[in-house]
Amino acid sequence: MTTTHTPGPWAVSAGSYGPEIQINGADGFGVALCADGVGDGVMERNARLIAAAPDLLKALRLLVIACTEDVAPDGYTTLGAPDRASMRDAIAAIEKAGGAA
Repeated sequence: MTTTHTPGPWAVSAGSYGPEIQINGADGFGVALCADGVGDGVMERNARLIAAAPDLLKALRLLVIACTEDVAPDGYTTLGAPDRASMRDAIAAIEKAGGAA
């Protein structure tokens, strides 16, 4: 699989220039910066969601593959049952973004 974005995992860290949160790639370089313009923890939730993006993409790609690997004789795709590992990856990515699975 070719990656056209900064490879994950991405991580959340404190910003260097005041009330902000930085999202860093696996190489330690910044990918995004969230500033607190709204308040009420929105900056932290946005940062977690952004940091989870590579994991979400990977998990959902695997889930799609797991659910579409059975093809009916007439050529239409039938949904298969997602395998446990793909579901664990999807749930972990959702939780990393701060959501409930």
